[in-house]
Amino acid sequence: MYKDRKISIGIYAPAFATLADVQRTLDTIALSRMPDAFSISVLADGNGPDAAKGKAYCFNRLVSQTGIDYFVLLEAGLLLGPRCLEQLVTALEEHPGAGLAGPSCNTGWNQQSSLLPSLITQNFREIAAHLDKRYGGELDTLEPLYSLSDFCYVVKREVIESIGGADEAYGLTPCWEMDFNIRAARAGYKGIWVKGAFAWRSLSWPAEDLDKGRQIYQRRFCSRQQSAASTPFREHCRGDGCSNFADPGLIRLKIDLPIQTAMAPLTQAGRALPLVSCVMPTAGRPQFIKKAIHYFLQQDYTHKELIVVYNEPADLPADLETDHRVRLVRSGAKSIGAKRNEGCRQAAGLIIAQWDDDDIYHPQRLSRQVEPILEGTAEVTGLHSFLFYEAARERCWACSPELFRRLFLENIAAGTLVYLKSYWTKESGYPEISLREDAEFMCRILRAGGRLQKMDGRDLFIYYRHEANTWKFRMGSLPRQNGWSEAALPAWAAGACPLVSCIMPTANRQLFLPSAIRYFQQQDYANTELIIVDNGNTSVESMIPADSRIRYVRLPANKATVGQLRNYACEMAKGEIIVHWDDDDWYGPDWVSRQVRSLQASGADITGLAKVLFYAPHMHAAWKYHYPEKDRPWVAGATMAYRRSYWLQHRFRDMRVGEDNDFVWRPGTKVFAHDHEEAFVAFVHPANTSPKNTRDGRWHPYPVDRLINLLPSDRVGQPKVYDAQ
Repeated sequence: MYKDRKISIGIYAPAFATLADVQRTLDTIALSRMPDAFSISVLADGNGPDAAKGKAYCFNRLVSQTGIDYFVLLEAGLLLGPRCLEQLVTALEEHPGAGLAGPSCNTGWNQQSSLLPSLITQNFREIAAHLDKRYGGELDTLEPLYSLSDFCYVVKREVIESIGGADEAYGLTPCWEMDFNIRAARAGYKGIWVKGAFAWRSLSWPAEDLDKGRQIYQRRFCSRQQSAASTPFREHCRGDGCSNFADPGLIRLKIDLPIQTAMAPLTQAGRALPLVSCVMPTAGRPQFIKKAIHYFLQQDYTHKELIVVYNEPADLPADLETDHRVRLVRSGAKSIGAKRNEGCRQAAGLIIAQWDDDDIYHPQRLSRQVEPILEGTAEVTGLHSFLFYEAARERCWACSPELFRRLFLENIAAGTLVYLKSYWTKESGYPEISLREDAEFMCRILRAGGRLQKMDGRDLFIYYRHEANTWKFRMGSLPRQNGWSEAALPAWAAGACPLVSCIMPTANRQLFLPSAIRYFQQQDYANTELIIVDNGNTSVESMIPADSRIRYVRLPANKATVGQLRNYACEMAKGEIIVHWDDDDWYGPDWVSRQVRSLQASGADITGLAKVLFYAPHMHAAWKYHYPEKDRPWVAGATMAYRRSYWLQHRFRDMRVGEDNDFVWRPGTKVFAHDHEEAFVAFVHPANTSPKNTRDGRWHPYPVDRLINLLPSDRVGQPKVYDAQ
C-alpha cells in the first residue's frame, strides 16, 4: 500500500531560483500527507562551479538512487496542495498500467492548466480542495501528445528499470519530459493527469530555446526526420494523430542511466507530520507553568515543540525541569502580543498553536485542530462551545450558544487558534497589545484569505478562570437569565485539579486519629492523598480505614524530630501541593480547596492562616490568635500549604519544636495569609507539641458558643479525651 512505499523527492533548483523558492516547496511537502519513508534532495543546477545542465540531467541524478518505489521531480517554488502527492501516488497504485503521473496546475501550455478559469481565489489550498471535490480521482492520459508536464513529475521505479533515464541531450531546452513520456508509453506505461490533484507554480521561468528542444524531439520520434535529414521541422507535432509518430521499431526505447553519483538527501527521512510550534507567553504566574507543560507533553500529536516566552527568572518555577521539546525564551517584550511574536520568530514549525499558560487541554487538542489544516480545508482553526472552570468556587460552567457568540468574535475563542505560520509572516504578526491581540490577529488572517474552521471544543479545551486572568468577566450568576449553567467537570480534565498530599506526622494520638482521618475524607477537593507517618509507642495501623488515598508508614518510636517526620512525609508525597494535616485539629470540608486556590491565585511559596481560632474543651474556652502584621510574614504550621517543589529547595530542619516557624521564615520566602479562618480550629490540650501561652497579648478571647457552632459534635467537650493525653 501507499504508506509502505519508499519515495524520493527531488526539487529542481535552477540558478535563478532562490532559497526562499526552495523553502516554500519544502514547506508544502511537510504539510502534505506522506509516508514516513521518504527523502528529499535539492537538485541544484548551475548554482555552483558547474554550468547548468538542465532538468533531464538532474532527473537522472534523482532516479539513480536504489531501493526507491517512486521518484518525484518538483520545480522549485511549487506549492503542493495538501493531498497532491498522496493523490498522485495513489492513482499510480490503483492503476497498474500507469507509470507516470502529474497534477493540475495554474499555468502551463498543456491541458493540466485548463481547469481554473472560473476560480477567483488565489489561495492554492482552497483551489486544491475545490478540484479534489470536483474531480476526485478522474484521470486523463493526455494522448495523443503524451504531454505530461515536468513541473510535478511522479515516476514508478518499474518505468526506470524498463526505459532507463531521461535524454540529457536536451540540455536546458524543453521537451525532454515528452520524450520520456512517449518512450514510457511505447514500453506499456501510461502517463496520467490526475485532475483532482493540484500544485501552484510560483516561479517565473525565463524564455527557453523552444526551437532547439522541438528539433531534438522530432529527430527522436518522427520517422520522416529519421529517413530524410532534409525534411523540414514541423511547428507542431500531432502525436498519435500522425502515422509517422514514434514508430516502436524505429525509436530508441531505453537510455541507460549515465554513471553518476545520486544526490545526497537533504533529509535523512521524511516525517508523516509537520512540526507544530506551541507558543506560550507568560509573566508572573509560575504556579501554572508545570501544569501547562504537562498538558503539552501529553498531546498525542508527536511532532511538536513548546516555546515558553518569559521576562524574568521569577516567571518560571525555581525547580522547573523541561523536556527537550520545551524551549525557554527570555524576552524583553512586555505585551502579550509582542511575546507571541517573539515565540513565532523562534518557532521552527510550519504550524503555530497558541498555548496559554493557565488553560486545560485535552491530549487530542493539537491533533484534532491540526487535521483540517493538513486536509487542506482550512488555514486556521479555533474552538467554540467549550466549558469554563471557575477556580474560586471550583465549579465548571457551560454557556448558551447565544451567550458564547456575544462573548467571542467569530464564535470561537481566539486564544485557541492553530494556524499556518506563513500567515503570521505575511500579516506581520500580532498587534503589540495585551488584550484582544489574538482576536485582532485572527481578523488579519481572515482578511488575507485564510479559511477558518470552527470546531466544537467541548471535549478538547477548558477555559480556566481565576483572579489573574487578563480578560475579566463574571460567570455563573443568574444562569437561567444570562445563559450560564453549571456543568460537570469532564473526567479527562481531572488533572486540572493538582494532586494534593496531606501530610500527618503522629505519635500516641489514638483518640484523635479517627477524627483527623474523617476530616480528610470529607474534603470537597477530590484529588487528594493522606500520608500518615507514625513514630508513637504503639502502632495505629489497625485504625487506618481501607481507603486507597491513605498511606500509613510506621517508624521507630520516638526516634525522629517533627522536622524529620515532615521531611519523610514530603519525600513520600506524590502530590504537586503539600498541605499540613495535624492529627489533633479540625479542618472544614472546603479547607483543601481554599488552600489550593490561595496558593494558585497568590503566587506565594506558602499559604495559610495568620489569625487562628483555638479551642480548649477541658477549659471551655476559646481564643483568636493574631500574629502581628508589622512583624515578618507568618502562617501557623498546622495551616501551611506549599508546593513540593518549594520544599525540595527548603527542607525542614531537624527540630522537635518550631520547625514550621523556621520553614516559613527562610530568606526570600513569599508568604500569603488568607482569610478562611472559620474552616480551621486548633485544639489546646495538655499534650500539645508546642506550649500555648494564652496570656500572651496575641491571644484574644473568642466567643466559645460561636466557635462550637463551627465544629462537628464529636469535637465539642470530651474532657476525658483530652485529660487522657
